[in-house]
Amino acid sequence: LNERHININELSRTVSPEKLIGLLKLIDKKVINSKIAKEVIQEMFKTGQDAEHIVSSKQLAQITDRSALEQPADEVLAENPKVVDDYCAGKEKALIFFVGKYMAKTKGKANPQIANEILKEKLEKIKKEKV
Repeated sequence: LNERHININELSRTVSPEKLIGLLKLIDKKVINSKIAKEVIQEMFKTGQDAEHIVSSKQLAQITDRSALEQPADEVLAENPKVVDDYCAGKEKALIFFVGKYMAKTKGKANPQIANEILKEKLEKIKKEKV
């Protein structure tokens, strides 16, 4: 709104309440995350299209299939052996580092909760193997 110098009352000309509700439903159903929602709402302002159409046409839906999310996790761990060692040595905050790298690798499309679970499982497995 600030960028376009639009008053909040003028918002409904571009994005109707129904379209905003559609966006919120996509977030609630975990089809998109908040980062992607920001991108979608900007596109909604530009084009007037509904959120579902934008998410579909730009392939912005979160990846929630665990099998599709395994490989990026393996790659992130392989690329950062020192941080894996840190985690195994008890520095559990290293998990935050891995989640950040993982989300970057998936361009923010991975479901963060699932990403966190997969990384933690893999790190715990590595930790047990090292003992």
